[in-house]
Amino acid sequence: MKTLYDNVNDLFELRLAYGRKHKYKIFLGMRMNDVHCVSDFDNILVSNFWREHQDCLITDYCKEAWCYNTFDYAKKEVYDYHLALAHEYLTRFDPDGLELDWMRTPYYFKPGFEDQNAGILTQFMRDVRKLANECAARNGHPVELIVRVPSRPEDARRMGFDVFSWTKEKLIDRVIVTSYWGVTDFDIPLELWRMLLGDEIKITAGLELLCRCTPFQKGDFYNDAAVIFGFASSFYYRGSNDIYLFNHMDDTGTASGMKDMADFRLVLQNLGKRDQTERQKRRHVVTHTDFLARAIGCALDPILPLELGKNDRFLRLNIGGAVKNRNAKLVIACDEDIPSEIRCGGVICYKTDEIFNCKLPSDVKNPVVYQIPAEGLKEGDNVLSFKGNGNKLVWCEIDLEKS
Repeated sequence: MKTLYDNVNDLFELRLAYGRKHKYKIFLGMRMNDVHCVSDFDNILVSNFWREHQDCLITDYCKEAWCYNTFDYAKKEVYDYHLALAHEYLTRFDPDGLELDWMRTPYYFKPGFEDQNAGILTQFMRDVRKLANECAARNGHPVELIVRVPSRPEDARRMGFDVFSWTKEKLIDRVIVTSYWGVTDFDIPLELWRMLLGDEIKITAGLELLCRCTPFQKGDFYNDAAVIFGFASSFYYRGSNDIYLFNHMDDTGTASGMKDMADFRLVLQNLGKRDQTERQKRRHVVTHTDFLARAIGCALDPILPLELGKNDRFLRLNIGGAVKNRNAKLVIACDEDIPSEIRCGGVICYKTDEIFNCKLPSDVKNPVVYQIPAEGLKEGDNVLSFKGNGNKLVWCEIDLEKS
C-alpha cells in the first residue's frame, strides 16, 4: 500500500477516472466508526483522533471488544469530525455516490441511549444529503447516498438508525441491509423492509464473506460460489433489487477474500442478474445473525443447534425461485446419531450413500445427504421437520443442482 501511494499521486482520483473511462459508476465508501485494531493502542491503523479522544467513546468501562470502543456520535467533536470527512469526500472528489457504512462498526451511542439520540444521526444524514446535492450540482450528475445498516429493522431502530425517516425525507437512495463480518444472515426480512420503506427506494441484501451456522461454532469457511448463489437467489426472490458483496476480494493467499479464482469469476459473471444467479448450483445454508448486527442487550436467536426429540422440531428455509425440476438434496450433520425422520413440506426425505465433498466448517463432522422428493420442495419458504433421540442438529442446507 505504501508503494502504491508513493507511485500514484491520488489513488481515489485515479480510480474514479478509470471508472468514468470504462463507463462504470464509482462510489466512495466511508466507514462511520472504524475501530480496527484499537485493542493495540499504537497500531498504525488506529487514528490519532481516536487516541486523543478517549472521552468520546460509547463506554469507559467495557474494553474487551472493539465494538465497545467506538465513537459516541452524541459528542459534538465526533459528529463534526465525521461530517468533515464526508465534506472532504464530496468536495475533493467527483463520485457517483457515497456509501455511509454504519455497519463498520456498531455501536454509535452509549448503551440504552440510542432511541433518544436517533435524531442526531438523522440530522447527520440531512447534512450529508446537502453535501451530496451540492456535489451533484457542481459536477452535473446525480450523487447517490447509500447506507449500510443491520439486516433487521428492529435492530436498526434500536441502534439509533431511523431508516424510515431517512427514506421519508428522501435523504438516501439505497439501503443495504446486512449482518456483520462473521456471517451472512440467511433470513433477512426483505419483505418487511419493503413494507416499511415503500417502493421508491432501492433495497439491497448484503453478503458477508464467512459462513457459519451458529454463533457458538469454532470453525467457519469462506463462501464458495454455490453458497453465494444460494443466499443471492433467496434474497432476489424476497425482493432485493440487487446483491452486495462485502470482503469478497480476489485473494488466494492471505486472511480474507475468495480463495478460488474460478469461483470468483463465476460469481462476478453471473451474480448481477437474477436469472443467471438462479440457474447456478446453489447451497442454501442455515446461518444466524452476527451479534454485532443486533442491538446491545438483545438476545441472540440462532436456529441451530436444534435439539431433536420424539416430537417434530421445525426449521424454515427460504430457497428462492427457479426450483421446478431441480435435483434437490438436504445436507445435515448432527452431534451424535442421525435423525430418525426428516420431512420437507411434509414429505419423507430419504438418506443416500452420497459422499458430501463441499466445504464445511472444520468442526462440522460426518455430513449426511438426503434426497428431497420433488413433491416436497417448492419456491420460497420450505419447512423441514425432524425427529430424533435427544441428538442435536448442528448443520443444515438444501442444495440444488445447476439447471
